[in-house]
Order: sequence, then structure tokens, then C-alpha cells
Amino acid sequence: MWTIALGIAVLLQAGETRAGQDKSEQSAAPTAFATVSFRNDVGKKLRLIEAQFTMDGEQLPVVLTNAEPGKSYVITSGAVKPGPHVVSTHLIYRGDRAVFNYMQGYKLNVRSDEVLITPANRTVSFTVVGSEHKGMTVPLEKRVVVTVEGGARRK
Repeated sequence: MWTIALGIAVLLQAGETRAGQDKSEQSAAPTAFATVSFRNDVGKKLRLIEAQFTMDGEQLPVVLTNAEPGKSYVITSGAVKPGPHVVSTHLIYRGDRAVFNYMQGYKLNVRSDEVLITPANRTVSFTVVGSEHKGMTVPLEKRVVVTVEGGARRK
């Protein structure tokens, strides 16, 4: 639904004419193509049970449950308006009782807002990554962090 709405907005913007300007003088509205993926890199103590995402305040239709560690999942892909976009991530992890008995029943909610910038007339790929701070001194409630890997390629 989000991709369709953005596509309609881009078409409407491209179809507008300014007063005193004919179609030959109009330049094409700049667009960008973005793919946002998610990868779970959290270890064996915590199991991802749900991942939800929003982009610019709109709920994205993909909800991941039991995402396999190390595997990437495409969250959204399509034409977007160039510029900054806020991607919000809500991850729910549960202690994996099969591996560590003391983790049984533990539930961890992780929320993150990341700004992704899409340059005009480019194809960009971003990967939102749920990863783990390792170490004896890191409290369990701060162990999972969300980062973004990404880059732009020319068309």
C-alpha cells in the first residue's frame, strides 16, 4: 500500500504544470528507487519473534516472525521521493529457553528510528540490522541495537 501511494504521489507531482510553462519546458520530477531490507544478527540467547516497520509514519505491510539469524528479508522496495525518510523499527525478542534456562520467559522490546537519505535519480539499498553488543558488562536490556548498512549506486 505504501509503495502504491508513493507512486501515485510521484505521478501527480509529475503531471502538474506551472502557469506560463509548456510541457517542453518542464523537467521530469526527480525520483529515487529504494530497497529496505532487514537482517537479524542476534545470537542464540535471544530469538526474534516479531519485527515491524514504518516509513515516514506509514506502517509497512511486512511483519516478520521468527526471522532466521543472518538471513535478509526485503521490507519494501519501490519508487520514493528523494530526500530523508524516517524508518522506525520495532523488534521483539524472547529469551530462548532451549539454550539458556535463565533466559526463559525474558522479553526484550527494541525500538529505533533511523533516517535514510535517498538521492535523486539513484537506486539505493539499505539494510536495517538487529545486532548484539557482546560482553559481560553490557546489561541485557541494552544488548540489542539497531544499525543501518547502506549505500547508493548510480543508475
